[in-house]
Amino acid sequence: MEKKWLHKYNTISRKNTFFSAKIGIFLYCFSIFGGLAPFVNFTLPLIICIFFPAPITLIVMFLQKYYKLRHEYLLFTIMCTFTLSTALLPLFVNNQLWQSMLGLANIATLIIPAILILTKAKNVVFYVSYAVIVNFIVNYFFADYSYELLVGPHAVSLSVAVSTIFLAKFKYSSARNTFLLNWQLNKKNEEMQFKNHEILEKNEELNQLNEEMQFKNHEILEKNEELNQLNEEIQAQADNLEAAFKQIESHHLKIKSSIKYASTIQKAILPAKESVDKHLQTFVLFRPKDVVSGDFYWFAYLPAKDTFCAKIFIAAVDCTGHGVPGAFMSMIGSRLLNEIVNERKITNTAKILELLDAGIIKSLKQNKSRNNDGMDVCLCRIEKQENQGAYIQFSGAKRPLFLYKADSGKIEIIKGSRRSIGGVRRNLKKSFATNLINVEKNDILYLTSDGYIDQNNSKRERFGTKNFVKLLNKIATKDLNKQKEILDVKLTDYIGISKQRDDITILGVKTVEK
Repeated sequence: MEKKWLHKYNTISRKNTFFSAKIGIFLYCFSIFGGLAPFVNFTLPLIICIFFPAPITLIVMFLQKYYKLRHEYLLFTIMCTFTLSTALLPLFVNNQLWQSMLGLANIATLIIPAILILTKAKNVVFYVSYAVIVNFIVNYFFADYSYELLVGPHAVSLSVAVSTIFLAKFKYSSARNTFLLNWQLNKKNEEMQFKNHEILEKNEELNQLNEEMQFKNHEILEKNEELNQLNEEIQAQADNLEAAFKQIESHHLKIKSSIKYASTIQKAILPAKESVDKHLQTFVLFRPKDVVSGDFYWFAYLPAKDTFCAKIFIAAVDCTGHGVPGAFMSMIGSRLLNEIVNERKITNTAKILELLDAGIIKSLKQNKSRNNDGMDVCLCRIEKQENQGAYIQFSGAKRPLFLYKADSGKIEIIKGSRRSIGGVRRNLKKSFATNLINVEKNDILYLTSDGYIDQNNSKRERFGTKNFVKLLNKIATKDLNKQKEILDVKLTDYIGISKQRDDITILGVKTVEK
C-alpha cells in the first residue's frame, strides 16, 4: 500500500515540479526585467546574470525527461541558479532596486522547494540554508547591505516560504490520508465485489444442488417404491424358501436316517472280526469318506471235504464312486462273491474275478445301458500247510498285493491284471492272471484299495506308493494292532487341513494260526 502511495505521489510531484519550474522562470524574469528596465542600462554581464537560470533550468528539464532523472535534481538546479542570480544582482544595480525586486524573486524560488517537504523535510532545510549562505557570502564580499538579508522583503519571502511549506505538508498529509482511505475503500469494494461474486456462484451452486437434490429425492422415492415392491417379493420368496427349507430339512432327515440305516446294513455285510480271527491273524483299517462306503472287504471259508482241503478267501474291493452309489455297488459285489464262492464253490481266483465281472455286467445291464461302473479287486486264496507256512493264490483286478517277506525284511509288490471288474470296454477282454505264492511264518499280506496311496496333503501332494511301501517296511515287524494304529495316525497327520478324497481300506493278514 505504501509503495502504491509513493508511486502516486511521485507522479504528482513530477508534474508539479515542471509546473513550478516554468512559473519560477516566468516570475523571476518578469520581476527582474519589469522592475529594472526603466532604471538600468542592460550590459551583457547583467543580462547573463538575469537570464542564465532560465536556459539552465530548461536544459535540466530536457535531461530529466530524457534520462528519467529524479525531479529533485530539477528543483536543486532552480534553487541554485535563482539564488546565485539574486545574490549577484547587487553588483549591477543599487541597493534600493535590488531590495524591491528581491522579494518577488525569492518568493518564486522559495515556494518551489516547498514541494520537497512532501518527501523529505531535510531537503527544504538544505535548500533554504544554501540560499541564505550564498546571499550572505556574495553580499558580504561584494556589497555593504548583507545585514538586511533577513529583514524587509526577505522576511516576507521567508514567511511566505515557511507558510507554503506548512501548507504543502498539510496538503501532503491530506492527500496521503485521502489516497489511503480511497485505496482501502477500493480494496474493500473489490473484496465485497469478490465476495458478492462468490456468493452469487454459491447461490447458483446451491440452486443447482437443490435441483439435483429434488431430482435425487424423486429418484429415491421411485427406488423406495421399487424396494418396497422387491421387499414384498423377497418376503414372499422367503416364505416359500422357508417352506421349501422345512421340506428339504424333512427330506434330509429322512435321507440321513436312510443313509445311516444303509450304513448299518453295509456293516452287516462286512465280515465279522470274530469269524475272521478264527482262521487268520488280521487288522482292518476301514475309513469311509462318507457315512457309507464304496470300499468293502470280504471273507469266506470253505472247510475241508473229502480230497478238498480247507480254503480261506479274503479280498479288498474298491467300487466305482463313494457314498450311496458306491455302497450299492459294494452290496452287489459282496452278494456276487458269496454266490460264486460259497454257493457255487468256485475256488480259482482268476475264475472268481471272471464270474464277478460277468455278474456285474449282467446286474447293471451294462451291455444295454452302457453303464460304466465297476470295481477294482485284490483277492487272495489261502491254503495253510502243516509246516506253518501257506500256499497263496492271488488275482488282482487293477490292484496289487503287497507282501512282506520276513526272511528278507522287505516289501514285495505283486501286480494285478490291468483290467477292472465290470464297465464297458472297447478292446477285447484280457484274462485275469493267477499268481501262486508260498509264504512262511511271520510273512504278512497287505490288501488295499487306492484311497490311502492317492490321499493328498494340504500341498496337494499324493502320499504315493513309494511312501506307502517305505512305511510298511518300517512297521511290518510290529504287532498288527500297532501297525493299524500307526497307519491311522500317519494318515490323519498327512491329511491335515485337507479333506479325505476317497474311501480307504487296508487289510493286514498273517497266515499263521493263533
